[in-house]
Order: sequence, then C-alpha cells, then structure tokens
Amino acid sequence: MKNVLYKKIRKLIAKELDIAESEITPDTLFRQDLEMESIETYTLVYAVEKELGIKIPDEKVNGFETVRDACEFIVHACKSKDFHVSLHGETKRSKPNYKIAMNLTLKVWRQENAKAKGRFETYKVTDISPDSSFLEMMDILNEQLIRESKEAVAFEKGCRGPVAFDHDCREGICGMCSLYINGRAHGPDDEVTTCQLHMRKFKNDDVITVEPWRSRGFPVVKDLVVDRGAFDKILQVGGFISVNTGGVPDGNAIPIPKPKADESMDAAACVGCGACVATCKNSSAMLFVAARVSSLALLPQGKIEAARRAKAMVAKMDELGFGSCTNTQACEAECPKSISIAHIARLNREFLCAKLQD
Repeated sequence: MKNVLYKKIRKLIAKELDIAESEITPDTLFRQDLEMESIETYTLVYAVEKELGIKIPDEKVNGFETVRDACEFIVHACKSKDFHVSLHGETKRSKPNYKIAMNLTLKVWRQENAKAKGRFETYKVTDISPDSSFLEMMDILNEQLIRESKEAVAFEKGCRGPVAFDHDCREGICGMCSLYINGRAHGPDDEVTTCQLHMRKFKNDDVITVEPWRSRGFPVVKDLVVDRGAFDKILQVGGFISVNTGGVPDGNAIPIPKPKADESMDAAACVGCGACVATCKNSSAMLFVAARVSSLALLPQGKIEAARRAKAMVAKMDELGFGSCTNTQACEAECPKSISIAHIARLNREFLCAKLQD
C-alpha cells in the first residue's frame, strides 16, 4: 500500500511542480530540494485530499519535511478511513463513508418588512462544498430560489424569490454579515463573523436554522436584514474626538505606554456587527459602547472629552431601547473580535466619574 501511495503522491508532486517524477525520491525535501512555496504546498495538499478523499490538518502539513513524512501520514490516514489497495494498484475505499459535498436543510426566517408577520421557510440545498463559506452557501440558495421563482408552478406554491441578507467585504472587517445560526451569533465557530464561517463546521444532512438579530434596537428590514443604524446614532453623539489637535505630530511627540496603546487597539478592533446585542438576553449594547469609549479613554487625545462622551453614549444607548448589562459574559464569548468585558468595567468607571463631576 505504501508503494502505491508513494507513486500516486510522486505523480501529483511532479504534476503540480511540472517536473519529472525521476527527480522525486522518498528523501526529497519539500522546501530545500523542491523549493516549494506556501501556495504550492497547499495546492498540492488540496490535490492529495481530493484524490484520496482524506483531510490533512494544517498543523500536519507544516510538519512535513520530506516526501517520506507525507507518505507515512497519508498511509495512516487512509487506514483510518478504511481504504484498501487493489491488485491493480488503485487505492479504493471499502466503505464509502467520506462525502465531499453535503446536502442540507435550511430553516430561514422570511419577513417582508418590519410590520409584516414573519415565518420560517424550509429549503433544501444540495452538493454544498465543505470549503465554501456560509454566505456562499446562501448565494447558492438564492440562485436556486431565483430559478424557481421564474417557474409559474413554483410561484403559485409560494416561492417569492431570494432571501435578503446583509454582506459587504466578506473578510470579517465590515461587520455587515450578521446572522443568528443554530442559536449562536455568527454560527458554530469562535472568533469569526458569518462570512468567515465555513460549511465544514456542519455535517451532511444537518438542519440549519438561520435568523436575523433579535433586538428592539435592530428592527427587521426584510428577511435576515436588520437596521443597525442605532449603532451609528450612538457613535454620532460621542464616538469620536472633536477637539482640534493640530497637525499630524511626530510619532514620539506624545509618549503612550505600549500596554495602553495595545489595549486601545484591541478595543478599536470592534466592527460593530451587533453580535453582543444579539447574544445578550437583555439585548444590551454595553460591549459595543464600552469598546468605543475605552479605545479613546486610554489615549491622551481622548481624555479631554471623556466625561461628555461616556454620558452621551450611554444616554443614547438607553434611548434607543437597548437593555442593561447582564454580567453573564455572553457578549465576550460570541464577539468575533474577542473584545473583553474589562472594557465594560472601564465604561462604568468613566460614566461614574462623569456623573460625580456634575
């Protein structure tokens, strides 16, 4: 079996690097002898995975120094996947228990507008790649719905076109893709936004429930789209520095301790997606407000307006219908940028000091 796999892997390497198979031996070094770059390595790994129907973890890939190392791991992986080698030298699976494409059942919230009554609609999607993102899967669903809505019979049965959902950068930066998936904000993964969630986190024949954010402060616009303009209104009353600080100073003109600068940068990483609000049982926006207040309160430039900022942003948050903090840390657990609730403690301190100054 090892010889057969070695020949297969040698053939794949030769094909990917466009070299002769004779140049490859079991002791050939990937980096030194073959001069393989990172992109070539992962292209080869993908080809091997597709050919043999196995999954090679990234941490294992980084540990492969020679072709022999890769062969030994793949032999073990193939055995665990119940492979056998035929007399003709072909690697086959005796029990086909690995499936690349998945078939899924989606329960998606559909709602025409903020005043209309919403309901869950059930859809079937097939041949979904585990490597596709969740939003790409939603795109496939919408293409399917668009095709069905053009058919008179499907339209009569209630098909009303594609599902509306928010998205923009699809790189985990803008915070637009805000979906509640299987009871979790952004789905069953940690420290990712919905656009960074991949379908490998689900299994074949899974039932996936997709909902919009549920909060008085985030009214539904249509289907899975909510109006997160409340966050913009909170920022407008104090999430900025309005004083004239002059021109751009030299980098060392205002010394700032590195721990303070790092903590401020961590707080500023908030993308305003609203996962903290959707997760909190009180629909509190405290983590969002705290991140904005804390990122400025830690810097000299932000201290001038610190008192006014804390009072104004908290007042606007209450006015817009967001609840109070529950101290359950659910917001930190689901935040895609891992914003710490320590910033909420700083917000409370800033707000109390501002009130004492009145």
